Amino acid sequence: MLTVSQLLIILSAGFLGFPPFAFWIALYFQTELGLNALMTGVHMLPMVVFGLLANLVAALVQHKVSNKKLMGIGAAAYVIAFLLAAVQRYGDSYWAFSFPALCICVIGADFQFIVANVSLFRATFGTCLTIVDVCPVINANESTIDRRLALPDSCASVHGGVVWYSYRRIQRC
Repeated sequence: MLTVSQLLIILSAGFLGFPPFAFWIALYFQTELGLNALMTGVHMLPMVVFGLLANLVAALVQHKVSNKKLMGIGAAAYVIAFLLAAVQRYGDSYWAFSFPALCICVIGADFQFIVANVSLFRATFGTCLTIVDVCPVINANESTIDRRLALPDSCASVHGGVVWYSYRRIQRC
């Protein structure tokens, strides 16, 4: 079983990247691809559908699968989703990069939050919710301030650089 400290560290690492990822990919749809707000919402709709499915699956398997495996699946889902979004370039297919990234990232968020929520409910539930609220704000501020520093040589767009920054941030934690 994971300790409270381990759960909070893993949860904070995931939530450092998840909300800024959603913000920057929506901004990418609007600024780079020229989509209006309605079409951006339609393009982001897989997050809702797969989020509901991930919650359902996590609720059904939570007491049958160990918490370590669920947290590992969540962390792997974050890494895969952020990498898919980071390697996407202007003109690449939505179905090849953005769609799978949007679908997979919510699996990471839902699996990790459900494990932390149930495991920490008695002990430090308030701390868990504070981390979920504070981590996105910290990383959103850092990702907007340091986005030019996050660009690798092969990265052509600012949006891709910010996703690389989020990916590197999770690697450090």
